[in-house]
Amino acid sequence: MATQGLWSQGEMIPVTPAGSSEPAMTMVGETLHLVWKTDQMLYHARYFAGAWSEPMPVAYGAQPALAAGPDGRLHCLFTHRFMRNDEIYEVFWDGERWSLPVNASLTYGASTRPDVAIGADGVLHATWADTTPGYSTIYYGTRSSTFWANRPVPGARGIMPAIAVASDGTVFIAWSDRRADTGVYDVFCTIYRDHVWSPPESVSDSPANNSLGPRLAVDGRDQCHIVWQEEEGGTNRICHADRRPNGWSNPTTISQPGADGRLVQLTANRAGYVHAVWWDGESLVHRAKPIAFDAAWREIERIGECADATALVAAVSPARQLHVVWNAPDESGAYHLCHAVRAPYPRFTMFMPIITR
Repeated sequence: MATQGLWSQGEMIPVTPAGSSEPAMTMVGETLHLVWKTDQMLYHARYFAGAWSEPMPVAYGAQPALAAGPDGRLHCLFTHRFMRNDEIYEVFWDGERWSLPVNASLTYGASTRPDVAIGADGVLHATWADTTPGYSTIYYGTRSSTFWANRPVPGARGIMPAIAVASDGTVFIAWSDRRADTGVYDVFCTIYRDHVWSPPESVSDSPANNSLGPRLAVDGRDQCHIVWQEEEGGTNRICHADRRPNGWSNPTTISQPGADGRLVQLTANRAGYVHAVWWDGESLVHRAKPIAFDAAWREIERIGECADATALVAAVSPARQLHVVWNAPDESGAYHLCHAVRAPYPRFTMFMPIITR
């Protein structure tokens, strides 16, 4: 495992009080935008040039998901209980203030655990878990300029959905659901292209082990990557697969043998690398991979010690700096949000041979 030299010292975020939780993060240029929950309120702060802005309230709610559009406008989806039912709401930040919330789900069931992505055309794409049919199913919603439209994803029962959108508008949604034969959780994914949903595919395909918490990212070639944690022998390993022209690759374990990997997050940049971060039970760790099919993962890097963690998010900037925010206790047991930054990863380049006669 590599040393911490490339990483800044993890520090508590000064503008977030003790008890803050559920961080969500995205980049607009080199500015990091962070939304989190304190008590029952969501707050927003920015980090630029080594300094944090004063926090501003966003809305009452929980479980925030954050994304930035091509115009730099922030969109935050979150869960809020209204009239004794959990609904998904959306707000946007125009650079100065947050908008009033708009109901994105509008269903009779409980809507929870939203995730959001924004296409190159500025259209918002979201997914969440919804109990309207009497069991947990996966919903998909979109918003262009005026209103939200949503519907259940065909054949998608389950929990913990994640979403990613390619530059051509192709939508990937992943989730965990129980297998009919063994009752354990597998990771499934479906693809929405040309107004048609593909049949859900089992990406983990692990009939004996629970596979949970999938996260998605689209790389600079518009190829989709997925990571998740998979239970094995009382601990969890971190697995990865990518989408090939003929289907999903076989899963690859990217965590160390025997380490208990949890809270895995995935992000990618246009420089040609995919970045995975997770908590291994003792430390926060990072591993990167060039986007070429079957390229080897780089050595695992240790971000810093962490005796316990309840949340972890990551984002990479256009300048290739990797930011990580997590929730962990101090010496007194009070939980705080902490932040660390990795030095820019080298730019991925390809050299074509020159053939002369």
